[in-house]
This record gives sequence, C-alpha cells and structure tokens, in this order.
Amino acid sequence: MKLIAFIFIGIIIGASIGVGAVYLFILPNVVKPRMEELSQRLSDVESSISTLAEVQARAVDSLSRVEDSVKSISPLTNRVSSIEESINKLDILSRRISVVENSTISIEYEFDIISDQLLSLQESLDYIYYSDIVGLQEDIASLEYNLTKLVSEVDKKVRGLVSDVDEIVMTLEEGFAYKLLKKALAEQDGDAATLITDEIFDDLESSSIVFVQWINLVGSENVKNVLGSYIDTQFPTFIWYDQYISKVNTHKYMTYVVTYFPIIIDTGLPSIGKITIPRVSLIIVGTVNVAKKRVSSIGIEFLKI
Repeated sequence: MKLIAFIFIGIIIGASIGVGAVYLFILPNVVKPRMEELSQRLSDVESSISTLAEVQARAVDSLSRVEDSVKSISPLTNRVSSIEESINKLDILSRRISVVENSTISIEYEFDIISDQLLSLQESLDYIYYSDIVGLQEDIASLEYNLTKLVSEVDKKVRGLVSDVDEIVMTLEEGFAYKLLKKALAEQDGDAATLITDEIFDDLESSSIVFVQWINLVGSENVKNVLGSYIDTQFPTFIWYDQYISKVNTHKYMTYVVTYFPIIIDTGLPSIGKITIPRVSLIIVGTVNVAKKRVSSIGIEFLKI
C-alpha cells in the first residue's frame, strides 16, 4: 500500500514538472503571466502532498494495526473452523442418531408384536397346564402315594419275613448246636469224665463225712481212681438235655446241656459199705460254631450233688 501511494505521488509530481517545463521554455510569454498562479498552486499541491503523506502514514499505521488485529483474530478463525468441523460432525451424528431412533421405533414395534405372540402362547400353555398337566400331576401324586404305601407294606412284610426267616434259621442253628455239643461229649476220650470226676471228688470231700472217712482209709488217689472208673463207665450212658443257648455272633453259640445220674460205689470196706448219691445234676457248656461244625471250650458250668 505504501509503494502504491509513493508511485502515485511521484506520477503527480512528474506531471507537474513536465507541464511547468512546457510552459517555461515553449510558451514563456503565455505561461509567465500564470507562473505565479501555477507556483502558488504548486505550493498548494506540495502542501496537499505533505498532508497526503501524513494521511498515508496514518493509513499505513492503521493498516499495520489492522494486520496485527487480523493476526490476533487468526487463532479465533482456526477455532471457528474447528467449531464448524465439530458442528458438521454433530450434524452427521445427529443424522445417525435419527437413523438409530427410526430403527429403535421399528424394533419396538416388532417387539410389541412378539410380546403379543408370547402372551398368547403363555395363555395357551396356562390352559394346557391347568387342563392337562394339573390333572396329570394329581394322578402322579396319587400313584406315588399308592406306590409309597405299597412299598411300605411290602417292606414291612419283607422285614417280617426276614425276621421269621432269621428266627427259623436261629432255631435250626440252635438245634444243630445242641446236637454238635452232645456229639462232642459222646466222642470225648475220657477228658470230660476226668473233669466230672475231679469236680465230684472236690464236692464230696467238702460235704460228705463218709467220703472223707473212705479217703482217710485208702487215700485220695485210690478214691479218685475208683470214682473216675465209675464215671468213665457211666458217662456214655448219660442222657443230655437241652438247657440253654445264647448267640455269641453269626453262627456261634454258647450252648448248655444238662444231665442227671446217680452214683453208687461199693468201697469194699465193711465199715463204710456203699457210697450212694441218688441224683447228681450236671450242666456242661461249650462254644459251638454251627457253620464250621466245631465245638470248643467245653467245661462244667454247674454240678450239684
């Protein structure tokens, strides 16, 4: 802008000088009268040019300030551009949101249709449930009750049957246990007779005066031999009766048998004669395993003279 102003001023000055020269050299007579007027005007022009120069200076200064203002406005322009871009993006987003809203409205409409269909289906299922399933459940409940009752009765009968079978088995095993113990006593090779002899000897020694006199006369060893021979001879003839039985565990029983027999021994001594005991009660006990057919721990449980 300054350069244009200077060029313009230069053109005006050059034109003025050229015109003056023409008037000065070519038309001196014509121009002279007006030279003073022209000089005055030239002075006015120069004054105007000076004034114009000042105005130009002020205009240049104003332009500088405007340029500074434009520079200060430039960041705002960038911000405005950024805001415009954001507005454009928001506009695009708004259009997309409108599309989504339209889709949502369509989906809600379809969802309402599906909801109505589901409601209709639920009503149908409720009808089926209350008309068919409930009745079926009642039938099943009645059947379960009858089955439970039947199972309970069958279980009760089975337990009763098992108890009866156990009782029958136990009765059979008890009878078998008695037989096994009696058989074992019958097959004793003098061991049972020896136990009985010792028991009777000890009892008579502490309770019979005549028996003690016999011992004093012939000695305890001889008396025990005579008594043992008698018991050993009579033992096979003993009749054993079932007395008592108790179950120890599976197939094993404590078995008791009893027998009664007299003792009549001729001492061979006139002063003593015969020793007679009308009745001796003897209870023998043994542990019997009926499954293994085995008898063990035979002993005297009770002896009474």
